[in-house]
Amino acid sequence: MFDEPLANLDPKSGLEAIEMIDNIHSLTNNTTIIIEHRVEDVLYRPVDRVICFNEGRIVANMTTNELLHSDVLEKQVIREPLYVTALKYAKVPLEDVADLSSVVDLDKQVVAPYLKKWSKEQKKTDRQEKQDLLLSLSDLNYTYHQQAAPLLNDVNLNIYQGEMISLVGKNGAGKSTLAKAICGFVLAEGKMTWKGENFQTLSIKERADKVGFVMQNPNQMISKKLIREEVSLGLVLRGVPEEQINQRVDDVLKICGLYPFRNWPISALSYGQKKRVTIAAILVLEPEMIILNEPTAGQDLKHYTEMMAFLEALNKNGTTIVMITHDMHLMLEYTNRSVVLHDGKIFKDTTPTKLLTSSDEVDKASLKETSLYTLAKQMDLEHPDIFVEQFTMYDREVRGI
Repeated sequence: MFDEPLANLDPKSGLEAIEMIDNIHSLTNNTTIIIEHRVEDVLYRPVDRVICFNEGRIVANMTTNELLHSDVLEKQVIREPLYVTALKYAKVPLEDVADLSSVVDLDKQVVAPYLKKWSKEQKKTDRQEKQDLLLSLSDLNYTYHQQAAPLLNDVNLNIYQGEMISLVGKNGAGKSTLAKAICGFVLAEGKMTWKGENFQTLSIKERADKVGFVMQNPNQMISKKLIREEVSLGLVLRGVPEEQINQRVDDVLKICGLYPFRNWPISALSYGQKKRVTIAAILVLEPEMIILNEPTAGQDLKHYTEMMAFLEALNKNGTTIVMITHDMHLMLEYTNRSVVLHDGKIFKDTTPTKLLTSSDEVDKASLKETSLYTLAKQMDLEHPDIFVEQFTMYDREVRGI
């Protein structure tokens, strides 16, 4: 039994993990159970049955093909594979598609005409113009030991007011180190400015007034015993009036799905719930810029959607959001810019669509080709990359993002 084996793994490593589990199953012939939220990633290798739970009871027990032909995932607020969503948007009659369980096995004669027609009907989208420069990093370098390879190597990056950015790269690429350098947790060489002013002269506390950082491991951030105490701590230390503290804490706890547990001890929470506590503790402070390290790891789609809706609302009100993530769905759905770190350097600064439709860039970022791109190629669409962008924009309109 594997309990969320893909949590905190980049997509490429996730595929390797599923391959390993499949190989173990083939060699041992043991019964294998995988508990996961990442349905599409698990289905990279065939499974015999998918069992869906809700509130302690089984709501579906069927084959992959039966599941994807049904509305079970939609009703249970579980993310279906993106290529299935694309077929629905294009109004492909799914009852005429014999097998939905693999994007590479779809019936081209049935599917292709609908996708080509849908793609031609989509309108071109306007590019967003960059806003005022917020944070500028110039020639940033950091080495943990003198003899070691640099964790940050001549990093040059501009972050603009109101952006929503995904910071991606394989494990160990330097993403977390870059965030720590911005917050002052590690002292990097180079130049940092905030709205044109020297950022490096500010203390960690002064930087925290402008930039909030949510670490990947929630246990590294939690210092109180009760949820409400942890979320309100920053406001208490800032001397915010108690009535205002209570209101702001309640609002954030509701958004993060923690309000029913507000007086619980943190020790009684799951890893995913602890993660939401640490995010709430930063969000309640309302910094101008927030860096979140794997904000959706271990979250089901319901809490994922609630969290991202709140971050989207903050972003629309001007808060700059930078998310260190391996979640390709998050990149496509919510961000317009992806920055790829590789061996401590900025390897690419582009749109999520262009990133996820380039094999070289996907490999360097330790991602995987999106099933939308695979679908477009399988159906011989003239411009698979444009199809992915069209899907992304249409999906945002449908979901009101």
